[in-house]
Amino acid sequence: MGFSNTLTGFFLFFLIFFALFTLIEMINNCTILLARFLSTYPDYAFNTVKIEKSNYIVIDNNTVCFNLTNNGNTLVRISEFKFADVIAIYENNNSEKIVEWIPYMEVNNTAYWIIADKFNDNINPITNTSGIWDPGETIKIKVKLSYPLSEAKKFNLVLCLKNGYRLFLSSRDK
Repeated sequence: MGFSNTLTGFFLFFLIFFALFTLIEMINNCTILLARFLSTYPDYAFNTVKIEKSNYIVIDNNTVCFNLTNNGNTLVRISEFKFADVIAIYENNNSEKIVEWIPYMEVNNTAYWIIADKFNDNINPITNTSGIWDPGETIKIKVKLSYPLSEAKKFNLVLCLKNGYRLFLSSRDK
């Protein structure tokens, strides 16, 4: 009986030791993966984009402009704007509700959005394809719609950046 208790104790000790070793190895691997992820995608590491929007301006029946200021602590690469989504919801002249995804910089399309202007751009100069939107900088976004706005000029725009930040702009904001 003494020998079987010793074997059982040894077996339990080995099982607990193996379980602890496996748990420590899993924690170590998760830490390494998290460190790799955060070094590859630094924008996800507790940084925030806080965007202050201004009132919109309707340039013509198909074009809306508005200013956005980066008031957060995250740098946004302009090259990542091609991964951003702009969704427009509006009524056309026939009172039909239009919902459309608007691509960035595809000016050959009937609908597109671009950076029309920039203000306080002193650190990393912005063009439509390169540069960095630094904290404190303001960009003017021009959105060209596929169809003319209705006479009431009611619309909603949703801008969603690659890091998940969303901004809602409405004609009711004015």
